[in-house]
Amino acid sequence: MLRATMSDLKNRQAAIDAWVNRHWPVLSPLGYALALAVTFGAAALAAYHSGFGPIAAAVCGLLFILFVRFYARSVPAVQRLIERLHPEPDATRPDEIPGWAGGVYLLAGFTIVVAFGALQDTHTYAPVELFAAWGAGRNLLDLFWQRRDGTTAFDTFDQTLDEWAAEYRGALRALGTALCFALLPGGVALHAYESGFAEAAAAACGTQCLALPGIRYLAAVGCGAAAILFVALYAWLTSSLQRVTADPWKFVRPEPPSTKVPFWVRALHVLIGIALFIAMAALGKPELARAGTVNFETYGTLALIAGWWIGGRGVLAYVWAKLPRGGAYAAARG
Repeated sequence: MLRATMSDLKNRQAAIDAWVNRHWPVLSPLGYALALAVTFGAAALAAYHSGFGPIAAAVCGLLFILFVRFYARSVPAVQRLIERLHPEPDATRPDEIPGWAGGVYLLAGFTIVVAFGALQDTHTYAPVELFAAWGAGRNLLDLFWQRRDGTTAFDTFDQTLDEWAAEYRGALRALGTALCFALLPGGVALHAYESGFAEAAAAACGTQCLALPGIRYLAAVGCGAAAILFVALYAWLTSSLQRVTADPWKFVRPEPPSTKVPFWVRALHVLIGIALFIAMAALGKPELARAGTVNFETYGTLALIAGWWIGGRGVLAYVWAKLPRGGAYAAARG
């Protein structure tokens, strides 16, 4: 009887394994999508129960996912250093993330969760939620590790989406560019109006300007339009610097140079946006700035991320691609 039961269990297990292997191209991306949702939701809930607002908590969830991605991208550099210090014969490139990287990730997560719980003044579920985010993030770590060479668990879906997007690539690219040109001025205008910067700018014009109906809205719209001009000018300046300094040394092959925005340009764009939004908030509420406090109000953080970072990056990429590149290829064509 026992032998028959064990045989039946083995047959059912084999049938389940065969079903999973047959549907693995679909189950794998769904599992990673679930891990992504759980990681974001748990990290956002932990931040919310720690006193952050809804938007700030959502930003914390995104930052946690970016942290996991950054950690996964830093592992290959450390692994190469380990291989140089302790070379092994016939070393092959691992398909899975090294064991030491997973161990460090889990140990760091345990330490942070314990420290986070000790710092809580009142009993909340934030440490448990942070632990859940860290545990689900372990699956994201595997996903980002696979992405290091361009392969992903979403290749099955990507192929279908690529075939569909190939038919409408021009329209989708134009739609994305238009959306970025709307997000950038919209985000800056929203922050200018909400932070009080638009009113302060109108007040600097004089009492006659303040008497005009809707002057604060007009000033906010002017700030949004100025943001597009600023990003275009920034793209021209950084492109000229890149063309003079880096392109002649980087692009010496016969193929055309890349039109993608370099990392240092994107990073500087983000830093400028943070400084700009802080300055606008400080000028809009000078009494808070004198007290050493900068308030982004309700939608300031959302305007910074969606407007300046996402929309501004799209505008920057659009303008950058229109500018000439340097190097041997460009010189030969000219």
